[in-house]
Amino acid sequence: MRYVFILLVLSLFIVAAGKSVESVADIEQLSRDGKKVEAARAYSKLINAEPENIEAHRGYQNLMREAGDIERVRKEYLARLEANPDSPLYNYLYGRLMEGAELEKAFLQAIKLDKTFFWAYYGLGQFYKDNKKYDQAMKYFEDATKVWPEFLEARHWLAMMAYESGDIDRAIAEWAAVLAKKPGYIDAQLGQAIAYKAKGEYIKALDILEPLMMAKYWKAFEPAIQCYHARANYKPAIQARKQLREMSATIQAIPDQITVDIIRTDKYILIAREFIRSEQNRLEFDVYTWQEEKDKVLDISVRQPDKLLYSSRVRETTLVLLRKEGKSDDGKPLAEEVASYYKMIPSYQRVLADVQEYLKK
Repeated sequence: MRYVFILLVLSLFIVAAGKSVESVADIEQLSRDGKKVEAARAYSKLINAEPENIEAHRGYQNLMREAGDIERVRKEYLARLEANPDSPLYNYLYGRLMEGAELEKAFLQAIKLDKTFFWAYYGLGQFYKDNKKYDQAMKYFEDATKVWPEFLEARHWLAMMAYESGDIDRAIAEWAAVLAKKPGYIDAQLGQAIAYKAKGEYIKALDILEPLMMAKYWKAFEPAIQCYHARANYKPAIQARKQLREMSATIQAIPDQITVDIIRTDKYILIAREFIRSEQNRLEFDVYTWQEEKDKVLDISVRQPDKLLYSSRVRETTLVLLRKEGKSDDGKPLAEEVASYYKMIPSYQRVLADVQEYLKK
């Protein structure tokens, strides 16, 4: 089938007479509808009509990449670049088809040719992000927003890099700037909610996440469930877990397991996960020690789970959690409290007893 597709797109740059040129949005819809060949032809026609339309070029490249025809498209854009070596557009477009040093070189050349070509700054930001060089990524995303303040996608990733580097307040501020321009920017909404969760501001996080869950945006469920647990508010957590399990039957993008709670102490961390596609609705409790290590990119001390001390999987639709430290919203101590969704069963009591012993060490 792949070869049929490739043969059909070999003649992409022949413009059909008497037919209007479709917009990028129309072509994207064709692709979503599964009409890939028609979409490729439409991109070809649009590029012929508007050679400087960068969104058309990007869409066409992405479509060809999905079709597994990346080598032919690389040759195609190399020829365009060789014919226009001083074009920042074609340096950028060729670069985004490449990898590693060649990608970086092409994007830098595009900036050298035109310091206002914001797509090249954005591309470098993505390149450094993918290589976990967050400080460099942040610089180029910020440069992109300086050149074009309305470049909301770049500002969203600037916020994400601030979050990854631990500057939660800046991340929240950057996402707020995005949402001030485009209130319905769903990735910015989700990012801001996760940042609030990281600060322990669970109510603010849920104010954002709950409307997203009502709209059945599956990515909002996991952080919302964690917020409910952090507030010892188990009833909506049960409902959210149940709804996500039901959605997973038809939405393949939903992962097979989610983290439903994280319990931290000075020396240990317990991570509770649910296997949402398992017929047995398995739950997994993992207890780790903390590890302190230096982040080579950001030069800061980072705590992360280290040695796995204990792991238990249980078969039940209920979840029981022990919190050794912390307080609920009404100020009641959570230490030694065991919260059960439906009932206490012996297997959970044994799990929690073991976990409690580890958390006390």
